[in-house]
Amino acid sequence: MNRCQLEIAAIETALRSGNGDVMGLCLALADWSAEMRILEERQRCRKA
Repeated sequence: MNRCQLEIAAIETALRSGNGDVMGLCLALADWSAEMRILEERQRCRKA
C-alpha cells in the first residue's frame, strides 16, 4: 500500500504543478486508487 500512496502523491503533485498530460495522469490516478482499494479490501478480509 505504501507504493500506491507514493504513486498517488506523485500524480497529484504533477497535476497541481501544471503537467500537460492531464488525461494520462487522471488515468494513472484512477488505476492506483483502484489498486489501493483492492489492497485495502484484501487486508480487511484477512482480519475478518
